[in-house]
Amino acid sequence: MARILLIDDDAEIRSAMRLALEHVGHDVMLATDWQEGINAMNPYRAYPARVIIVDIMLPDKSGLDLLGELRPRYPEAGIIAISADPEYLRKAARYRADRVLLKPFKAELLLATVEQVLQQPRFWDLSRTRLGRNP
Repeated sequence: MARILLIDDDAEIRSAMRLALEHVGHDVMLATDWQEGINAMNPYRAYPARVIIVDIMLPDKSGLDLLGELRPRYPEAGIIAISADPEYLRKAARYRADRVLLKPFKAELLLATVEQVLQQPRFWDLSRTRLGRNP
């Protein structure tokens, strides 16, 4: 399936999401804060994450700031923002998160949302793009 970076400081939530994602075959990288998240998406990695799931409330820096850094650096990655605060999710949408999830959510909703993000065409996925000639 896909490599997914999961950034959340809550160990229980992180573990539950990891188990659900791995159960359906995804390769999950974990980060507990902003710095670990940035380090995990090192641009020199041969196989970067296709989806990034980021908690908006992180201990070392705002997840909104992280979104602001990740989106321009990794435009090919799908980003899902998660939070228990609907106002933060509205802000995350303005930071160009592909999807937002309000905590708490069920594993089925997480998996469906990841699948939706994976199905979105990206510039690097030419198999989903129909190329034609200009008239």
